[in-house]
Amino acid sequence: MMKTYSHVHASKIALLAVLFSTLGGCGKGGGFDGEKAPYGAMTPTTRIRSMVTVSNPFLPALSAPQETAVVGQKNVGGVTYDRLATNRVDVPSEGGEYWIKLNSDDTLDFAGFQHSDLLSGALSAASTTFTTPIKVDLNAPLGVPQNVATTGSVSLGGAGGPTVANFTGQYTLVEKDATVPTGMGSLSGCKRFVGSAHSDSPEIPAALRTGLGVSAELWYHPSFGVVAFNAPTLGIGTAMTGTEDCGEVDSSSHKIIRKMGVVDSSSSFELDSYFCDGNQLAADKTVHAAMLLELRWVDESVAKTSTQPMPVVEFGTVMGYFPHAMVQSPASVFHPEENSKGFQYWYAYVNQAAKNEPGDNSTSYHIKVRGVPGLAPVRVTARIYYKVIPSLVRPVPGSSAGTGFERDSGVGLPPISGNRDAGMDRWPQDIANGTGVVKDG
Repeated sequence: MMKTYSHVHASKIALLAVLFSTLGGCGKGGGFDGEKAPYGAMTPTTRIRSMVTVSNPFLPALSAPQETAVVGQKNVGGVTYDRLATNRVDVPSEGGEYWIKLNSDDTLDFAGFQHSDLLSGALSAASTTFTTPIKVDLNAPLGVPQNVATTGSVSLGGAGGPTVANFTGQYTLVEKDATVPTGMGSLSGCKRFVGSAHSDSPEIPAALRTGLGVSAELWYHPSFGVVAFNAPTLGIGTAMTGTEDCGEVDSSSHKIIRKMGVVDSSSSFELDSYFCDGNQLAADKTVHAAMLLELRWVDESVAKTSTQPMPVVEFGTVMGYFPHAMVQSPASVFHPEENSKGFQYWYAYVNQAAKNEPGDNSTSYHIKVRGVPGLAPVRVTARIYYKVIPSLVRPVPGSSAGTGFERDSGVGLPPISGNRDAGMDRWPQDIANGTGVVKDG
């Protein structure tokens, strides 16, 4: 069974780490089950882009992009935990990581965290290891408060020996099917948690160690993890703006890569096996690649109309392109939790190989979407399922948090000439008609 992850934001003030950092959550995943599969749960290769904002008269103002990813493992007390890191994209040295372990019963063990100086030094660099890991129930009973408490060994950067600190908190699942605004428009099907936290840790400014503690809320989505976080008493919040997953090679030498983001008049979107295979032509050109694209207006009122988004769309390889057609559908394959909302979606599906391409058997497959003047924001979701030549695959460039989305800039995507293996799958039309998938063999 595929191991799945959610994410947290390490730039949140450490006082809340005892509570909300662990609620990133994990869902149970599974193998790829065909072209009609939903987007799917997060995995160890997922990277999440979000925007963090700080608006508090006692803290430096901030509005900056950040990226979250699993960057390795750490041994704590003889147990192996995943290192879930978040770093500022504009200042990669600013960020931190949490040490978490998913259990088979949908609980999460949280062993500690570390971070650099945050908020222009308002929060000093520190490392905290809990004496007993905090256990968080990701399927807590609705409306029933869950208490957490532990002690931790806190080491401040540049200071002397560690200090023992107390961490206490409470979280409650208050809504199971919530909708929340994000940088990709409103997302439905979220769990909403509320809670509070206290700590006497020396890393936390004295003004925040007293009084009633800090309250906050977050929204967790089964496919994207924590999509929004808000601590109004601190003036700190985050909202998801995109996600990308370059996947792992399975036992049949196949790979699933996927991505979600927003395109408007000044931006573009690219999902490319070349990047996901470590800047290598590692896709097997003799085997069909299944490439699926969904478009939906970010504005919900427009998304309920039959107005078609018209960015420039391209399916192709390193040497040519595949023809395609955009077909309207009243249902989303990637986001089934939205199918009661009345939105309209636009799909294109290509199932092709590049057998006639010159050279050896290696190539790359891509889906590109380019904004045009006057284009209002469009949510883009894409997936490519293809066979790789394992010996050619390399690590993804910049596989630590803080990189990965730089290809989606305002620079237009140049057209790719040539037309190989012409042909197009009618799958999007089959969705609209309610009929089966028609493949070209």
